[in-house]
Amino acid sequence: MIKLTISEILNAAPVLTKLTNQTFSGAATFKIARLLKALDKEITIFEETRTKMVQDYCEKDENGALIEKDGNIHVMPDKIETFNNEINALLKSEVEINSEKL
Repeated sequence: MIKLTISEILNAAPVLTKLTNQTFSGAATFKIARLLKALDKEITIFEETRTKMVQDYCEKDENGALIEKDGNIHVMPDKIETFNNEINALLKSEVEINSEKL
């Protein structure tokens, strides 16, 4: 088992993805693929949670659609601190990955 924060997972996944294009022994390739699959599961859960937070804290129009300004969505001014605290806590959350170290 490996303990990682969500932030560490988000940083590690692109590197592991690049490693899948390299040539390794069969065992190493298997370990990388297995670890990447486990990380992808946690990333999916993070993205679902983050999307819900965006829906809860970002500005919306009268129809409930997110308002885009300059290609970005914006957190409601009175919700910025709460949003930042929650997203930071989420990124610091530790999860256990059922994999061995590479």
